[in-house]
Amino acid sequence: GFVGAITGYSAAEVGVCEKVWLKYTGKSSRAGIPFTFLLRDILQYDTTVEEAVDRIENANRTCSIFVGVGSAKEDRFDVIEYAYEEVNVYNDTDFPAYPPDHDLMD
Repeated sequence: GFVGAITGYSAAEVGVCEKVWLKYTGKSSRAGIPFTFLLRDILQYDTTVEEAVDRIENANRTCSIFVGVGSAKEDRFDVIEYAYEEVNVYNDTDFPAYPPDHDLMD
């Protein structure tokens, strides 16, 4: 079976999802924690968005993806640009536009 996660919702009311970051042009590495294991750990251990972001920032990341992390209890959702070299955290007011593929919505 599959022991990781690509999307899910925990008993702590924290949800995660991912999407490939195709336009990322930085480095990647095969050495590190597979993102599916990291997302599973968020669902299993983290009870807030901040705990999930902290786990992502401190992980030995490998590839480039977008991660969504939200909490019903906190009424919060963050989008994270997750990559080997960097982590950028955004919310619903400061996520950058990537025209022409993803313009900002009004």
